[in-house]
Amino acid sequence: MLSSSRLPRFTRIGLLAALIALIGLGSGCGPTNNLPELTGEYAYVANAGDGSISVFSIDTTTGALTLIQNVPVMPGYRVFGLALHWSNEFLYSTIDDASEVEEFDIGDGSYSGQIFLHNGPYPADNGPRAVALNPKGTYLFATNYGGIAQTVSQYTVNQSTGVLTANGTAPTGVRPFGIAVDPAGNCAYVANTGDPSVYEYGITSTGTLSFGTKVSVGSPSEGPGPELVAVQDNPSKTTAFNGETVYVTDDNLGVVHQLPVIERFIGISCETGDVLDVSAKGKAFGIALHPKGTFLFTGNSSSNSISVFLVASTGELTLIGQTTTNARGVLSLAVDLQGKFLYAANYDNGTIAQYLINPITGGLTPIGTGTVNTENPANSGSGPITIVTTRSSTTIIHKL
Repeated sequence: MLSSSRLPRFTRIGLLAALIALIGLGSGCGPTNNLPELTGEYAYVANAGDGSISVFSIDTTTGALTLIQNVPVMPGYRVFGLALHWSNEFLYSTIDDASEVEEFDIGDGSYSGQIFLHNGPYPADNGPRAVALNPKGTYLFATNYGGIAQTVSQYTVNQSTGVLTANGTAPTGVRPFGIAVDPAGNCAYVANTGDPSVYEYGITSTGTLSFGTKVSVGSPSEGPGPELVAVQDNPSKTTAFNGETVYVTDDNLGVVHQLPVIERFIGISCETGDVLDVSAKGKAFGIALHPKGTFLFTGNSSSNSISVFLVASTGELTLIGQTTTNARGVLSLAVDLQGKFLYAANYDNGTIAQYLINPITGGLTPIGTGTVNTENPANSGSGPITIVTTRSSTTIIHKL
């Protein structure tokens, strides 16, 4: 693997030294890249304001974040979407202005959590925003929001190196933005802000998207939307639905679009049923599901709030709470592996808000000082736009 020439020379030398040291560690191997397994839990933040990625360690007892690294990926360009490989060894990002996808190796062993190698760039169609992996980490998809591309770029993933190989494109609606793959890895859902609509796809055996149906949500006269997507595997199965629900935020309408996935007696279906809109009482944008499936959270961008929803066993949402404490233009949310802590990317002031999640009510309580800066020294213009934790490939980005 090669270090990116875009990283400063001193950074590339440091990363190479880290790689050599890691190879010398003989205790245990990661599941894909043959390096010692990751230790601890970490959070990664894409800073659109200065083209960097910040790395935080997570205190698994208190939930407090500690900044351990800031990598200047492409200064002067906008880093947007982030996605983590299931092994937590590879991190992927989109670079909107440069129309490309990047891959980073995440430090293992004594260098746990840190970015130490950079592969790419991998060309995308035009202005890629969201990026998502299937659960097995074999395929990666990036929506192309810019211009009139109206496509999803498709890639295959080398499981040993994380390197991407282009795998064609799939057509979408107007200005595709959010994308999510269902837990089973059979379906993908894309939110198109320009239509507005949700496109439903089956994922083929070769990793391409096979278009199924288009679901209209709202109307063009109501303004741009929807934005981001999440898919829940519901504990309760019914005769009408196959146990999954698709959730889509809409900051223009201030709602979460709820779409139950229809069951078919023969074969796999990615088709959804009637859309139910649930008010977020704010400009719903960022989205995160609790790992136990009990709560859903939305970051309400210009409303400066975070909404908490109870998720029924059949997937229905009920708004049960909201906080405005430390929320400043929240565009992205992430929950830690244990489901104890929630983190919110505050685009407006360059910070990450930290909260303890009440396991019974879903209520949010600030941790410590409440926020941490995404960079040191503090940079209110860093523009944190996406946050992911070492637990999933959830991708959350902002539309600029």
